[in-house]
Amino acid sequence: MPGTEGRTQILATLKDAPDSARARTTVDRLRASLAGTGALVGGRSAQLADLHQVSVRGHRLIMPLALVVVLAVLVVLLCCLLLPLLLIAAAWASPFTALGVDYNIFLVHRIRGEAVRHGTTAGVRTTRGSSAPQDSSWPPPSPRSP
Repeated sequence: MPGTEGRTQILATLKDAPDSARARTTVDRLRASLAGTGALVGGRSAQLADLHQVSVRGHRLIMPLALVVVLAVLVVLLCCLLLPLLLIAAAWASPFTALGVDYNIFLVHRIRGEAVRHGTTAGVRTTRGSSAPQDSSWPPPSPRSP
């Protein structure tokens, strides 16, 4: 083959599915055993192993970075630190993180706006009254509520 002088190509097929964890482990072991020799490990299993590694690295970087940006926006928007931390913690614990954060931001911003105009208790009641028909997550009014 042109351009392959002094090189040898070895074709091997793994028993495991190319996208399996065992295939990724095999690729990692092959690369570790061939380190320093100039040999390369390629093919579908190696490509998927590389993609998995980049994806995991990306999630470890992007997810916390996105949460820090959302936290900063919430701190500026709500002018406090405790409530944004609680919202981020609740969203992090929720399986519906994106939806939870978006809706929590909307709801807390609306409550804050109403609280500035009418006071905290009245602001929560006003927001609750206007959001309750669309939102089943609000608890029912307590018997003490007027």
